[in-house]
Amino acid sequence: MKTINHICAIFIKQIKDSLKNRLVLVVFFMFPILALVFKEIVSEVELDFILPSFITMNTVMVPIIFMSSIVSEEKEKKTLRMLIMSNVKAWEYLIGVGFCVFLLALISNCFFLFIIPFNAKEIVTFIVSSIIGIILSLLIGSILAILSKNQMSVGPITAPVSMIIGLLPMFSAMNSELEKIAKGIYSYYVRQMFVTRELENSVNSWLILLINFLVLSLVFAIFYRIKGLNNE
Repeated sequence: MKTINHICAIFIKQIKDSLKNRLVLVVFFMFPILALVFKEIVSEVELDFILPSFITMNTVMVPIIFMSSIVSEEKEKKTLRMLIMSNVKAWEYLIGVGFCVFLLALISNCFFLFIIPFNAKEIVTFIVSSIIGIILSLLIGSILAILSKNQMSVGPITAPVSMIIGLLPMFSAMNSELEKIAKGIYSYYVRQMFVTRELENSVNSWLILLINFLVLSLVFAIFYRIKGLNNE
């Protein structure tokens, strides 16, 4: 019960902090706003290519950037150390923050449902694809947060990592060599599901998604065990 209370308290605190921060809200809704703009200025053919890419970038890049930056900011302000000294466990803190970022990212993604028409089956596919992408991205954001000491140190790492993972699927659609690389990364299959509006029917695709999850979970567990979270 105490653990649940700690997680809920962290979650509520982070929701309040996020809603007060205009920059956070702008970034969370940047891609849906861009999608609205592009819907008015490009053809349907171009939109069919651009929108899945925007949704993928929103699903992948935003959780990575915000998970890592929130935790690193708390480190810099020494808030995280105070929380841990107050008997809040590091993993409770991560779950609380992670759930906040997950919820905001999922809500942000759902705005795309009002921009382009989806039937009931496609909405289910959209939600499932979003959840898969956000969870895997949160793992990456958590790993980067553990490796960082403060906000200044996390930025130079987070930006290129999130851009590579978020943009690679789009560029792979135009380059067969890049596609070979992209097929080993979860964001490729997330984008494919956004493009086709169907869940992957290939066992190989789900196997690669599972491997991505297991590898990221293992890397997170190793760094968490070696460095901990409050590693100033």
